[in-house]
Amino acid sequence: MRKKGWMTAAALLLVCVGTACSGTTEEKPERTVLFVIDGMVSGLHERVDMPAFSALAGEGVLYKEVYLPLPAHPDSSAVYPWSCSIPNPVLMSGTIFIGQAGVRQNLIQQSFTGRPTAFVVNSPSYTAIRDGFTIYRQLPKGRFDPVFPDSASVNVAKEIITANNPEFIRIHCQGLGGAGSICRQPDKPYTNDIWHAESPYRIQARHIDSLLGAFVQWLKDENLWDGTVLMVMGDHGQADGGWHPPYEPGGNVTQLLVAGKGIRQGMTIPYAEIIDVAPTIAWLQRVETSKFSNGRVLKELIGGEVPVVPHRMQELDSLLTACRRLGADTLDDEAPRIELIGRWHEGSQGSNYPAFVEAQARYLDRFGQRSGE
Repeated sequence: MRKKGWMTAAALLLVCVGTACSGTTEEKPERTVLFVIDGMVSGLHERVDMPAFSALAGEGVLYKEVYLPLPAHPDSSAVYPWSCSIPNPVLMSGTIFIGQAGVRQNLIQQSFTGRPTAFVVNSPSYTAIRDGFTIYRQLPKGRFDPVFPDSASVNVAKEIITANNPEFIRIHCQGLGGAGSICRQPDKPYTNDIWHAESPYRIQARHIDSLLGAFVQWLKDENLWDGTVLMVMGDHGQADGGWHPPYEPGGNVTQLLVAGKGIRQGMTIPYAEIIDVAPTIAWLQRVETSKFSNGRVLKELIGGEVPVVPHRMQELDSLLTACRRLGADTLDDEAPRIELIGRWHEGSQGSNYPAFVEAQARYLDRFGQRSGE
């Protein structure tokens, strides 16, 4: 009898330890869906009629501004060994130090060891972040006529969820970013203006909103919604003139909407960072946080006070922009440059995120340029 009581107490202790590690007593979601709308700028639904996104915001938590490193496309090299834009490996690893040895083996999908994971994308640009997904589906890109076929990504994702019940799935819809790029074409009414009434960006925003709404309704119709956490965000934002040139405003800020199982409803929070997403997915699904992650777990999604946090990514982007303004002739090898992100961990600060940002600020202080001043 005494032995049985000891075993019961031990089992209870294990449950308590697991609960403490997870930070919540709620049962974990059946699945987390990361729905990436390429090129979604912060506040898009406030400038374009997007009823599905707006309704979903009332059912969940909206982070109005999510900062990411300047969304450059460095050439793949020893300095930048990725084939996709900077924000994508940062998103999946939870760190800006994406040149470290072992980062490719420590993306968020590689934290899952039980049920399958899946990645569906309608562009060939993201093969560098596919490693570790159980299921990877790259779909033909198609043409913009007049809307990009993001429906293919969503429809295939439905098939995979039905057949394989993945614990984590990333659905990447490239259309909005592609529509923004089209706005760079010359001699159009919307040339260099994504907000023009005839802009392909506006057309595509309404299209992806309808797909998002239909996807949520499908989850509800299939009795999957109550077990799902849905995270909707951009991998980067969009410049007013289209696309995401790294030094034009808008490209380095997106937004994040989280809704579903256990998530608070109708809350808006002003700030988060792209490196917060991977550790938050790990926390929600009770898996190990990615080894190199520097991000914050967004625990306020389920309760408690919203913490006051430093805006380090916003400051870093300001410092990088200030460095660019000074010009190459003024700077030395220690100058912060987004093109060298793959080597940022090699400095004296290593991969200490707060120390790294502060070091860049001290460097720019020499020129009176701290935080872009």
